[in-house]
Amino acid sequence: MEFKDGLEMAQAVKGGQVSPLDLVEDSIAQIEKGNPTINAVVEKQYDEARKKARVFEFSDQVFAGVPLLLKDLGQNQAGRHRGLGICRGRL
Repeated sequence: MEFKDGLEMAQAVKGGQVSPLDLVEDSIAQIEKGNPTINAVVEKQYDEARKKARVFEFSDQVFAGVPLLLKDLGQNQAGRHRGLGICRGRL
């Protein structure tokens, strides 16, 4: 799948051309393809993303149904590692 940006993805979801689960699976494939080289995604939440995409309900939020990566820079998510982007022992 190719989209120029998240807004185009959201429009495709709202228009029924693609499902949120399709976008999640495509995103996972892209992560698995590139991440071994750049190691940008250190805590993969694939199962949670799939589960949320399956129970997706249309909303009027701009990016409804569009998957995203959450950078570890200060936000908290229950039960998840919080490292603030710092590799321990490599300062």
